[in-house]
Amino acid sequence: MFSVIRTVALFPVLLTVVSVGAAAPPRPHWMWAAKESLPATQRACFRKTFSAPEGVEKASFLLLADDRATLYVDGEVKGEAIGHERVTNLTCPLSPGEHVLAVETKNEAGAAGLLIRLELQAADGSRQWLSSDATWLVTTRPQDGWQSPDFHADGWSHAIDLGPLGIKPWGDPTGEIDDYHQWKQAITGQATDPATIAVPQGFEIELLRTALPEEGSWISIDFDPQGRLVIAREDRGLLRFTFPSGEGEIQVETINEDLLECRGLLHAYDSLYVNANNSKALYRLRDTDGDDRFDRCDLLRETEGGVGHGRNDLALGPDGMIYLIHGNNVRLSGDLPGPGSPLRHFAEDHLLRCTWDAAMFDSDVRAPGGHLLRTDRDGRRWELVAGGLRNCYGIDFNADGELFSYESDMEWDVGLPWYRPTRVLHLVSGGDYGYRQGTKMWPAWSPDAAPSSLNIGKGSPTGVKFATPSHFPPPYRRALFILDWAYGRVFAVHLTPQGAGYDCRSELFIKGRPLNVTDLDFGADGAMYFVVGGRRTQSALYRVRYVGSEIEEPLSDEGELARDGAARRARALRHTLEPFHGRADPHAVDVAWPHLDSRDVWVRQAARIAVESQPVEQWLDRALHEERPTAALTALMALARVADKSAQNDLLSRLEHFYPGALDEEQQLIALRAFTLALLRLGQPEAAVAARWSAIFEAAYPTTSPRVNGELCELLVTLESPSVVSKTLPLVLAAKTQEERLRYLFALRNVRQRWSLEERREYFEWLRRPEAFSGAHTMPLVLQNVRNDAVACLSEEERAALAPLLAAENSADSAPQPAIQRPFVWDWKLADLVDSLDQLSAGRNFDRGRDVYRAALCDRCHRLAGSGTTLGPDLTGCGNRFGRRDLLETVLSPSKFVDEKYRPTAIELTDGKLIVGRITGDDGKSLTVATNPLDSTQLVSVSHGDIESRTPSLLSPMPSGLLNTLSKDEILDLLAYLIADGLPDHPSFAH
Repeated sequence: MFSVIRTVALFPVLLTVVSVGAAAPPRPHWMWAAKESLPATQRACFRKTFSAPEGVEKASFLLLADDRATLYVDGEVKGEAIGHERVTNLTCPLSPGEHVLAVETKNEAGAAGLLIRLELQAADGSRQWLSSDATWLVTTRPQDGWQSPDFHADGWSHAIDLGPLGIKPWGDPTGEIDDYHQWKQAITGQATDPATIAVPQGFEIELLRTALPEEGSWISIDFDPQGRLVIAREDRGLLRFTFPSGEGEIQVETINEDLLECRGLLHAYDSLYVNANNSKALYRLRDTDGDDRFDRCDLLRETEGGVGHGRNDLALGPDGMIYLIHGNNVRLSGDLPGPGSPLRHFAEDHLLRCTWDAAMFDSDVRAPGGHLLRTDRDGRRWELVAGGLRNCYGIDFNADGELFSYESDMEWDVGLPWYRPTRVLHLVSGGDYGYRQGTKMWPAWSPDAAPSSLNIGKGSPTGVKFATPSHFPPPYRRALFILDWAYGRVFAVHLTPQGAGYDCRSELFIKGRPLNVTDLDFGADGAMYFVVGGRRTQSALYRVRYVGSEIEEPLSDEGELARDGAARRARALRHTLEPFHGRADPHAVDVAWPHLDSRDVWVRQAARIAVESQPVEQWLDRALHEERPTAALTALMALARVADKSAQNDLLSRLEHFYPGALDEEQQLIALRAFTLALLRLGQPEAAVAARWSAIFEAAYPTTSPRVNGELCELLVTLESPSVVSKTLPLVLAAKTQEERLRYLFALRNVRQRWSLEERREYFEWLRRPEAFSGAHTMPLVLQNVRNDAVACLSEEERAALAPLLAAENSADSAPQPAIQRPFVWDWKLADLVDSLDQLSAGRNFDRGRDVYRAALCDRCHRLAGSGTTLGPDLTGCGNRFGRRDLLETVLSPSKFVDEKYRPTAIELTDGKLIVGRITGDDGKSLTVATNPLDSTQLVSVSHGDIESRTPSLLSPMPSGLLNTLSKDEILDLLAYLIADGLPDHPSFAH
């Protein structure tokens, strides 16, 4: 290698240098040894030299590998990465001078790539980066000692640059380098400098105003008819900004001090409508005496449920109705869905029951979860429009009168079959978008689910707004702008009409760090205004204007004009069907029936919902005699959704006429969904009918489609097929994706019969090494629960035969360990310790920091540098994510802010008792609650009939007073240990 490396040593690699507070670091690139994947039996080995500057304190690595990688620094192993969906962060001490990075990789199947970024942090706060790119050297035939700095690498070639982080097929699993916690940097009292915020060429960004301490944190905005900006504070009340006509300051006034957390603001009908989340209601504010003050506040509707994913945005529809979007913690009251509601026939509709869903996030959520409502100006008429949503914060209509939103993901579930990324959704009449709690999530391709318009990836969606009223150039004036709070991003989503829906693509429009964007609107001047804030962070108001040369609207060619015309006609057709949703009409079936065969999923869905809204007796016979395959299968699926038990035998008999036949993948999925719904909604069929269908499915299984195979597997498990195990295990081995493999393992976990001993052994071998599955927080918990369910199904003979394998999976150190009892030292407060934080830089005691960390049982809830559990947040890299004061305050006062995903559940019983803990099971009759976060074996059973209420607790599972048995030096050693990621050679520690 030194034929190449010697040249590099004479001219050391110049790292990108960026000072503290600057914009995001450079984006690393995926690289490989060739454009095409290597055979799975080959390795690809990479090398790079670089010079670390004087004053360097720490080296941090970000690593992604498809599929495995081992990192060496100067010939020593520093860590491993497994899977391109799981970010590996490594930290190690590094001295000034020349060093060699070496990475050994292996691709197991499919696409291949390696992505790495090194960050060097200096004592003066400056940082330097080195990223993977085509300048790295690579070989597929390494010789002994190739990782060493002294190795000569003659014949190595340059790596192939596959493209930057974010490209397909990998996307950006990190959310811009796992920057989810960048918002914590906004607890500073200082707004982010607009000079560090990236905007496209031709645009400029200005900081108009920073919130004063007494003005709170800002979460939503809306311009009034006079061009003034109304801003909702996170805690309570509303501000109104009046902009000067020329030079001068913005005039600020308080216009409401009572309403709590007003996430939705809408000026309409000479009123200000407010969706107040913590007030749990929709209000109408009016000025009745003409003094420009709101003197009347009418309560239009109270809403039940929690406030986490709560009462969100408002929008005025082209029909004059007011639309409200609610997250999945808001419950429908008894009068919904009322007369005329397009969404009516919803249910959980999931085949495989899972008792530990009750231990997963939002365990009390039931269908339809998050939902879209509409009401008239006086709040008298209410309708449920759409549902099956997790949490959509913002909504807006485009120039065509179509409604869009940006839905949140459950980032803990990354890597699991039921994970769905953040998505741009076209919200249509009667649409069920398939969100269900826990493992009950519908597949994105479910035939009775409205499709996603665009998957974005990990993020934290907040406000959305179309730029229709802006002075932006044409491509942007038609775009939907969506905000990502967690990663400080604004995307422009460009929509192209396609059928009765739209094709979408996204463009990163604004990026800052921190830039926890909460809402946006367009002013009368045609500029974009947006605010940052939320979670008590520093708020500010920014303006983005287009200052470039005006871009002429491109002339559409005849093909584009024809496509746009066809799309308008398709949308018009959908609009003719939507008035039948939720309303009986003697003409509805005749109008809608021909379109059950439409190739346009939006039209076909609108037709199905129109038919389902009519009395079944009007179309039952028609459904049972329809000959067009797609129309017939769609009609039978509709019948399964709304008919009663008496229709089941005829429905299944007619379904057999088409399945499996010569159906394409889409038709097979509709047929299988129709059968699934017939089981779920109409009940268990007669034994002979069930046996016949089991044989039909066995003959068809497996197919060449993973989607169809997943549905067939679940049906065969439900029908207790004797061959489901033997036919599914080869699919586990052949699965092309982790999600596909896990879906099969999950489905087989409760199968008791028809296993050979070798099949049992093969199944448990897949679960033996959970690190082989890359994913987020929930992954290890799910794997353990799947394993527990499977173990519970073993016979005594199987348990005895598999005892060595099962014992190997039970690590001895997983048993709860008692806390070390220590005497009380002092009731420590922030003021007692904050002045000593500068002592963390050097001279701390590593052994004592490690011992304190273990004695306090921190590793029972947290992971640090790959060790520990995931009951609480991962502490790896916390020294980079949090300031030292913030980290200390979090340990001292853990309940000051508790992320909703880590909150235990407070269960109030009818006798007045209160039980607080993590729900780990629900058999339909009682809950199982783990009341000790450090010992999962301490369980309490609570009967459903004894429960008065259950709500997320405001108290952290992390105990307060945790530091009260420690001396000041022990506390400082513990903090240094955390900041250094448990590295004994970190500069913080004495040598």
